[in-house]
Amino acid sequence: MDHPILEGLWGLVTRLGRPRPFDEGASEIAAALAFLGGARAIAVWAVDADGQQARVLAEHELPEDYLRRFPQGAWRPIANLTGDLRDAIALHQPVSVADLLSDPRTLSLAGAARAEGLVSGFAAPVRFDGRLVGLVHGLFDGGRRSARARNLERSLALLAPAIDRQRRPYGAVDQGQHVYGAAQLTRELRQTHAAAQRYHRRYGVATYQLDRPEALSRRYGPALVEQALARLLDEVTRGCRAADAAGRLGPHSVVLIMPDTGQDGALAQARRVLEGFGAESFPFGETRLQISARVGISVYPENGAHGGDASLKAAHDACRGAEGTWVIAMGAPGDARPRVG
Repeated sequence: MDHPILEGLWGLVTRLGRPRPFDEGASEIAAALAFLGGARAIAVWAVDADGQQARVLAEHELPEDYLRRFPQGAWRPIANLTGDLRDAIALHQPVSVADLLSDPRTLSLAGAARAEGLVSGFAAPVRFDGRLVGLVHGLFDGGRRSARARNLERSLALLAPAIDRQRRPYGAVDQGQHVYGAAQLTRELRQTHAAAQRYHRRYGVATYQLDRPEALSRRYGPALVEQALARLLDEVTRGCRAADAAGRLGPHSVVLIMPDTGQDGALAQARRVLEGFGAESFPFGETRLQISARVGISVYPENGAHGGDASLKAAHDACRGAEGTWVIAMGAPGDARPRVG
């Protein structure tokens, strides 16, 4: 094996070792896979937990027709995928197509294949812990060379745990010391409230959201929104104390629980997060976008909450009342007009 291949494998291993590797390095991962496998174009798919839908996580040089049919980040029913991908799922093994133009499983790709000079294809299921988590779809401008094809197949084992982490953005994936899955975060909040109530302590809850995430998703695609939310979560956890807990809760929220924290401490933390996030930019085509965020803060016992869920609702309500970069809203249960500070 020559040095470029070794360097390519090492670069792939390094990128896939990140907590959420496809948030920032999707195109680099796809390009590395295409190089290792000798593919002209490649798509990396994630399959949902029910095995009913799939979406493109990463792509390299895919034809426009392919991306129009399967936009990156958009979920599609498994039944709507190309026949070779469906066969790979059904057979639990890689499937090769020698001629994209004549094979009945890939007739839907004939136009793209003819326009781009693509000849053959390779579809492989990616399994992790006995479960289907993803797919790899390689397209070639000639017949596949066996040595390079083996490199691509070896890479499936590296991809599996990374895709599994990526496809569960709100689940119980431990991304670091302070990051919790949704169920863990809810449990931590209830325990924090119970301790504060029993020992007469304070705690703060902060809910962060992107401004107008649905509009962002429609205009720039869901992959960009996921990338921005992952960066927002990183910013929240960067200054966490050992006792704090953070995580994704729902499709568009990042929540931080801060035991023994009053209003001044919660506000200082929120300003730091929003200033840091406001300095970030996100690639989209040949440009970079700045995305604004907001936060709602609820502090016990000032908020009068009777439980952790009520504290969280107060933070959510305050967040909904704020919009624009570096906006902080303080709210309590039942407040009709959250105060903006």
